[in-house]
Amino acid sequence: MINYLILLFVSLFCGSLAHAQANKDSAEAYDYFALFEEYEYTDTFKARVYSDSALYFAKRSNSLAILARANQFKGWYYQDQSKFSNAKECFSKSLAGFIKAKNKQGIADAYGNLGNICFDMKDYVQSLDYQLKSVRQNEEILSSNELSEDERGRAQEGKTYALSNIASIFSALDLYDKALEYEQRSLEAEIVAGNKVGQGISYSAIATTYRDLNQADSAEFYYRKAIKIFKEEGYETFLPSSYYKYASMKGTSLSKEERGNMLQEAYEIDKRAGNRNGMVMGLLGLADYQFNELSRDSLTSLLDQAIELIRTYDLAHHLERFNKISSKASARFGDYQEAYSYLQEYIRLRKISDKQKKNREILTAEVKYEVQLKSHQDSLKLAESYDLKRAKDQKKIADQRSWISLGILGGIVLLGSLSFLVYANRKKRRLNNFLSEKNTVIKNQKDIVDKKNKSISSSIAYAQRLQSAILPKRSEIEEHFSDSFLIFKPKDVVSGDFYWFEVYDGRIYIAAADCTGHGVPGAMVSVVCSNALSRVLKEFGVTEPRNILRRTRDVVIETFGRSKEQVEDGMDISLCSIDQKTGKVVFAGANNPLWVVRKNEYKSESTGADRILEGETHHLLEFKGDKQPVGPYPIMNEFTDREIQLCQDDILYLFSDGFSDQFGGEEGKKFMSARLKKELLKRSEVPLHQQETQIDAIYENWRINHEQVDDVCMIAIKL
Repeated sequence: MINYLILLFVSLFCGSLAHAQANKDSAEAYDYFALFEEYEYTDTFKARVYSDSALYFAKRSNSLAILARANQFKGWYYQDQSKFSNAKECFSKSLAGFIKAKNKQGIADAYGNLGNICFDMKDYVQSLDYQLKSVRQNEEILSSNELSEDERGRAQEGKTYALSNIASIFSALDLYDKALEYEQRSLEAEIVAGNKVGQGISYSAIATTYRDLNQADSAEFYYRKAIKIFKEEGYETFLPSSYYKYASMKGTSLSKEERGNMLQEAYEIDKRAGNRNGMVMGLLGLADYQFNELSRDSLTSLLDQAIELIRTYDLAHHLERFNKISSKASARFGDYQEAYSYLQEYIRLRKISDKQKKNREILTAEVKYEVQLKSHQDSLKLAESYDLKRAKDQKKIADQRSWISLGILGGIVLLGSLSFLVYANRKKRRLNNFLSEKNTVIKNQKDIVDKKNKSISSSIAYAQRLQSAILPKRSEIEEHFSDSFLIFKPKDVVSGDFYWFEVYDGRIYIAAADCTGHGVPGAMVSVVCSNALSRVLKEFGVTEPRNILRRTRDVVIETFGRSKEQVEDGMDISLCSIDQKTGKVVFAGANNPLWVVRKNEYKSESTGADRILEGETHHLLEFKGDKQPVGPYPIMNEFTDREIQLCQDDILYLFSDGFSDQFGGEEGKKFMSARLKKELLKRSEVPLHQQETQIDAIYENWRINHEQVDDVCMIAIKL
């Protein structure tokens, strides 16, 4: 008997511990759900970590509903990365989990997610089937009279999303009348729910359908309504899509200046959000619609940025438009051979596109029939379900009337005021208990957030100390170059830009580098790249700049290649090897150039530069780097050495693109490299330590009232 009691006590104790641990794991999962939603569109790395963490704690929680929700979040991560098969698998697990948990709203959401991923995979028939199921499931939930305000709001929101997604299916199949029907239904539901951002999305969808119907006036009317709502409600991430479509539409009242401003603002928003596809749309849109107004440097800069994003992030669907604009640009500036080359590539891609379009039209005809048939069948099924529901409701009403009559007779006499007092007292007690529990939950969640913020802040501070440790001291540079300056401005606490300085085998090596990203992710990449440069020089004994970059690329790819997932990180860099005795400089660059400011009296010796800018007393020589990063790239070529014999009082400038890419000024435009060149030439006779103060002031005055968009790194030395 004693043994039994001991065993019973141990079992109950372990059970209570397990229950407490499960509750803790559930809370952790919900914390990571919230963190994922915060970083889903702004930081891919964090979004992946938080979705994985949520899934881990959801599995430990022993809750079917929480695990189903975690699979939903993981599916969203894969969908954002265009990994549609993985996303569909997660959404299918989510649906199965919600069905087991008998969670009606979760089932409705899972149907909607599966419909969206099938749409992304061009399976329009299956997508329509899932979205119709989502509509019906949400309507079934809304038919209940026992819903809380939050539950009713979620079901209403799920229904409007599903209706909007059905409209997108019909639009994709050019069935615009059906698309408008569902878009209007979605808009009406959003107005009833009082969801402003949902109304904006519906207005934008209706506008796009009218645009596809070549009804410019109606499209413009609805685009303006959508844009107005997004601005008033502060949902700037929804603006670029409407801006791009509106600005590219013919037959509107927009001026060229308004189109340009709209495209520029859309590009800036997408850049802040890290939306590479949107950034390419903005760059190509600006190049196209302001083609005749842009200078050669500005137009080339836009196209160079666009093709770099296209190649880096596999956005090949933009290549057709890029080659078309590039052909026009080359012809405009007299480079007809290059224009012809771009034109040939455009024609080749256009033929492929036309062939694919024709194949799609053949497939679409069959899909249209299936979709219309399913839509018709669903309408019949819906009508039949409404008839059955009406019959049930009528019977229910008749039964209720009988019971109500009896209840009125007895209830008024016997229960009256007593029932009311008891009910009021219980309601008050329940409300107090509910508020007390909620306050406890809120306090616990606040404590969790405070701890996490403290931990994150400590980690970032430690990362700053690590990065500071690898950066050379300013005194090391000044020891060899007494007339020099260094401007280093991280966008965040830590930086993706870095500068590098080594003395080896009688030569001085100096570089300014720009790694992928900024903040903590960028800093992590910068540590890898800085260490790789030092290893290649000192451990491997590689001394030629072009070979240093090549071997560094191998080390970087090998380092990141250990990850199971593909990593596209690397750096752009300007690297110089300097022999102070002979005045000979060897330069190699990856996407970044070297600028040399030289007195006009030595102009006869200024040969070999890619571009020369004239000044009153000095001129600026630009030596371009190779158009490839130090990191993974579709076609990895050898890097090139550029030998430069320096003249007396020559000034070398090495830098990242953070200065020229900064938005500011009265019109909120980029500073641009052309303006930076002119500012440097103006100050060519000013000592470099004074130049540093003046150039820094120019940057700060330019970006006043604007957020810093990127890390800034600039080095200047005079021999």
